[in-house]
Parts: sequence; structure tokens; C-alpha cells
Amino acid sequence: MRVVPRQVEDVDGFVEWAVGQPEAALRGPVRSYLGYREEKPAPVHRQETPAGQLAVIISFGDGFRTQAGSGVSELSPYSSFVAGIHEAPSRTAHDGRQYGVLVRLDPLGAFAVGRAHARAGQPGGGVVRLVG
Repeated sequence: MRVVPRQVEDVDGFVEWAVGQPEAALRGPVRSYLGYREEKPAPVHRQETPAGQLAVIISFGDGFRTQAGSGVSELSPYSSFVAGIHEAPSRTAHDGRQYGVLVRLDPLGAFAVGRAHARAGQPGGGVVRLVG
């Protein structure tokens, strides 16, 4: 797997990440891997754009808060989770410190992971908790 590391530092902290492409046997269902670490002095709030893929977030740090599905306005706490395909932007937040791995899967890859996770792949399907 080829990995390309990147880092951005500014007065508000830093973000670093490394993007890797899957081996040939996994290409298709697994679109990419991204390891990341972010440290900011204040909470971070983001508007996430819709994408035609599922995101498996494996967190090694503090948890996230995210919308649990389409039509849900409040943010719920999650650590590691599968975020489904969305037709509209969703909101996420964390307390300023986050690190983990993002695995991007196409819908067939998500189905291969398990039926519960494939449910998140339906449009507006929301988020499926992976651990506690």
C-alpha cells in the first residue's frame, strides 16, 4: 500500500493525515484508508458533504458528536461508527482532539462488512455504532 503523509500547522493547532490506497484484492469495495490526528485548542464543528460511499470511523481518541440520521438535528456521541450514504450535508463535532482511521467503502463493501452496517448504507440510513 502506498501512503502519502501530510501535515498542516497554524495558530489554531494542527491536522496531520496519511492516505493509503488498498491492495488490488480490496480495490472496489474499499476505496481508501486515511489515518488522521487533529489537535485544536477549542471544539471543532464541521459540515460534512454527502458522498456516494460509506465511512467507517475507528477512533483512537476522544469521541465525536454527529447526527444519527437524516432529519435528526441534535448531535449524539459516538466513538467508532459507520456513517451511511447521505443525500444532504450532516454535522459533526469534537472537543478539539481527535485521531483515528477512516476507511471509505462502497455500498457492496459495506454489505460485506455485515448486514447491520449495510443498513447504514441506505440513503438517509444514518449512523451505526461499532463500539460502546
